[in-house]
Amino acid sequence: MSEQNKSEKVRLTFKGLLSIYLPDEKVVEVYNATELSCRRNNWGIAIDESNRLDFVPMVKVEDAK
Repeated sequence: MSEQNKSEKVRLTFKGLLSIYLPDEKVVEVYNATELSCRRNNWGIAIDESNRLDFVPMVKVEDAK
């Protein structure tokens, strides 16, 4: 493995992750349902320390002046 490949990072969206496991029609359905549920309940999706998806409460961040 070259030095360049060792430091390479891959970014994957939640929708991209779903597309690995589900057919396209189901990806849209599951993604929209999850997004709607998160918005209604004020939750977000994050990756925890063990690289697992986690639902976390959204908090409003104040701008520092």
